[in-house]
Amino acid sequence: MTFQNAAISNDLGGNGAGIRDQDTTDYDTLTVRNSTFINNQMGILTSNSSTDNVVLENNVFMNNGNPDINYFGHAVYIGPANSLMASGNEVCGTSIGHDIKSRAAINTIQNNTLYDGAGDPNQPGCNVGSTGYALDLPNGGQATVTGNTMVQGAATQNGTMFAYGEEGLIFSVNSINFSNNTMENSGVSGAIAIYDNPNAPVPVEGNNNTFDPSLTEINPDSANQLNGNSSQANANTTSDN
Repeated sequence: MTFQNAAISNDLGGNGAGIRDQDTTDYDTLTVRNSTFINNQMGILTSNSSTDNVVLENNVFMNNGNPDINYFGHAVYIGPANSLMASGNEVCGTSIGHDIKSRAAINTIQNNTLYDGAGDPNQPGCNVGSTGYALDLPNGGQATVTGNTMVQGAATQNGTMFAYGEEGLIFSVNSINFSNNTMENSGVSGAIAIYDNPNAPVPVEGNNNTFDPSLTEINPDSANQLNGNSSQANANTTSDN
C-alpha cells in the first residue's frame, strides 16, 4: 500500500497512531511519502510481522509522542519487521519517546534530519520536545545509517543519540555502517553519539562523519572502526580512528 501527500493530525480523530499498519500478509510493503504527522501519540506504528517492509520518504513528523511517561509513544515505531527504509524525513518535537525506533532486521536510515530535545529552525510550529533517542535500533540487525543530521539539545531525556542493540541482539546478522552523518550536541554533558550493545558490541564501520567535539563518538570505544571523521568545530581536523 502507498500513502502519500496527506496530513494527519490528532485534531482529525484523536487516534493513538496516525497510521497503524496491522497487515500480516507475507512481505507486504507500506510506503508513506510526502506526508505530515502532527500531535499523534504515534506517528506510524506497525504490527509484529517479521515479513513486513516499510518505506518512509520525505515525511515530516512533528510534536508526536504521548507526554504521559506511563504510555509514551514514538514518532515512528516499526515492530519486528523485515525491513525499514527511512529517507529524507524530518522529525522534531517528539515527547519522551524516540524519533525513529525500529525492531526490523534490516534498517536503512538515510538523509533524515532528527531533532532530539532541540528546536527545529525549519519548523516554527515544532516544540523542542523531550526525546529519548533520535534513532533506536534496540534489537540490532543490519543498520546502514548514512547522510543524516541528528541534533541533540538540553531537553533530551538522555545523552545518547543513536542506540543500537541495547535490548539484546536477536538477529543472526548484525552490522553497523555509519557514514557521512553529522552529529550535533548542545547543552548535554557526557553525551554519546552511538551507544552500542554493551554485552556484544558490533563493530561500527564507516567514514566521513562529523561529530560535535563534546560527544563521545561510540560507547564502548572498542567498537569504533570509523575512519576520516571530523570535528564540528574544525571540519578539517581528522580523528585518530
